[in-house]
Amino acid sequence: MISNSLKYELQVVQAPERGRMSGFANPKDVRIIGPHLITRAVFYKGDERIVVLPEKASTLVCKAVLLEISPDSTNAPQISNDANFLGNTTTCCSVLQDLTGEFGMFFIFPDLGVRAPGQYRIKCFLIDVQLGIESFPVRASCETNLFEIHSPKTFPGTLGLTPLSRCFSEQGVVFNISKRIKYS
Repeated sequence: MISNSLKYELQVVQAPERGRMSGFANPKDVRIIGPHLITRAVFYKGDERIVVLPEKASTLVCKAVLLEISPDSTNAPQISNDANFLGNTTTCCSVLQDLTGEFGMFFIFPDLGVRAPGQYRIKCFLIDVQLGIESFPVRASCETNLFEIHSPKTFPGTLGLTPLSRCFSEQGVVFNISKRIKYS
């Protein structure tokens, strides 16, 4: 049983930098933003930092929400229309080793895309879906830095896999550089 004194933290360990717009004409055409979004849960009990809690690995999920940044920077970011954000926006926890060999509880979003050009951030929420509780509380959140989605004419090119993505790929995580989604 985990004590109520446990504090949760969600960290962005790899964030998107750019992407090519997917557009609205073809729903099967999803252009993956790069690099892939990866977050990590860390726990604290008093002053002790805990990087893996095996009993929590199956009950934690991470939800990603797209925030659209207005060209008028005085306005706060607005949650983007759901139709503008593509891919699996909720992911389960994976216990993996990072580049230093340390185990951690990671949340990997391998297929996110955005339909319209513009400047965006992604806000992620760590949610505990433990059985037996009536509501699913948000335990922590984090936000990426600003990234840009380009039109086809201005897109500078796809970014390849990062060393962290390659490290996770060697542990069985599948990453897509581009993806055609078939909707049933």
